[in-house]
Amino acid sequence: MTVEIPSFVLCVHPRYGKALRVQRLIPAGSVVLSLGNDVTRVVTPTATSIQVGVDEHIDGQPTLYLNHSCEPNVFVDAGTLTIVAIRDIQPGEDVQFFYPANEWHMSVPFECTCGTASCLGTISGAKEMDQEVLGRYRLNEHIEQLRGNIH
Repeated sequence: MTVEIPSFVLCVHPRYGKALRVQRLIPAGSVVLSLGNDVTRVVTPTATSIQVGVDEHIDGQPTLYLNHSCEPNVFVDAGTLTIVAIRDIQPGEDVQFFYPANEWHMSVPFECTCGTASCLGTISGAKEMDQEVLGRYRLNEHIEQLRGNIH
């Protein structure tokens, strides 16, 4: 008999709260989650919403458990509403993305507690970030558009 191990378990991390923790290896390039059916589009951004267009945000159950890291392991693709592994994700890691890759201006800026060597400190959205720093990350098209890199 084969027992299927679920991909994630909901856990509570002492620094940043509820999180999706990976239970089995997820290879780089894999679609980790599809958000399309589990989110609603919202006009007013919240602490848990994710920006997916210049004036468009989504919110819903999965977005509650997606946390920030300055060294993310996933990219939230606003065009496809999928979460894609940007490197191999090992069992025991939490699913984390770089918030400014989606957020131009955050409704609730915060002091980052990711604990990585490249931690950026206060996270308040791409609008407030140094352009050189943003250049190190994959960004969604709406963020590039707002930065003036796409016309």
